[in-house]
Amino acid sequence: MNKQIGNREQNETYPYGVFSVGDRAHIRGYSDINPATVVKVERGGTKVTVRADSYERNENSKPEFVPGGFVAHCTNQNEIKYDITENPNGGTCTFTLRKWRGRYCWTHANCQPDGRQKIGEGWAAFYDYNF
Repeated sequence: MNKQIGNREQNETYPYGVFSVGDRAHIRGYSDINPATVVKVERGGTKVTVRADSYERNENSKPEFVPGGFVAHCTNQNEIKYDITENPNGGTCTFTLRKWRGRYCWTHANCQPDGRQKIGEGWAAFYDYNF
């Protein structure tokens, strides 16, 4: 039986109850993506606390810059790989599942939903050199 809130069933566009303690996640903040680990799940899976993990650029993955923008433009930033490790001392932040513009999204707690700061499943890292 699928879990429901209101009239909507849980599915890929309705991320209710998808996180468990210990899961790997990622935080999207504007154009950067930071890896995290789920440390607490509350309110039936609609409130999730994550701990920031560490990442650094893989030594075999180098950014390539060409003149442009303010100083330079990174031409291969989407191909850069990162090494991710858990950080037991990382800071924590909480996200809640809320409706925004007719759809459900994970939004940083105590902030208005605007689609810029949210979490997703799985470890990922990305640094926007061109921002």
